[in-house]
Amino acid sequence: ATAKCSAKLKEILEGAVDQLSEPLGDVNSTIISCEIDDAAGNASVTHSRGKVRYMYEFTIDFKYECEVDGTTYSGNLKCLDLTNDQDEDDYEIQQEWNGARPLAKPWGDKIRKALVGSAFKEALKKQMTVFEEAFQAMF
Repeated sequence: ATAKCSAKLKEILEGAVDQLSEPLGDVNSTIISCEIDDAAGNASVTHSRGKVRYMYEFTIDFKYECEVDGTTYSGNLKCLDLTNDQDEDDYEIQQEWNGARPLAKPWGDKIRKALVGSAFKEALKKQMTVFEEAFQAMF
């Protein structure tokens, strides 16, 4: 079940990634690409007290590029421990830069906020709900 669910989750999460392809409130700062690098974890179907339970826990890795004042920067996002009984407020998302990063404020802060902020978490939660429905339909 896990391999099948990992592939389906990667497919469905493209919708959350699309949320990131907008300007960051400024013409000088834009996320130009973001893609899912890996979806690792576990998925299982269990029975408890006469009910079917669809359990999962995944960690999702993203790679992104952004442009600030004509310079391109790259980094990684890691969404830790996405589970079936979790609200978007509980999502833990880590962001890191690969190599150079925008030093001038507020660009680095704006980009970080777009990548790990509430709008992305809401989009991620919507796509996780779609995944849960697909997971239940698969089994």
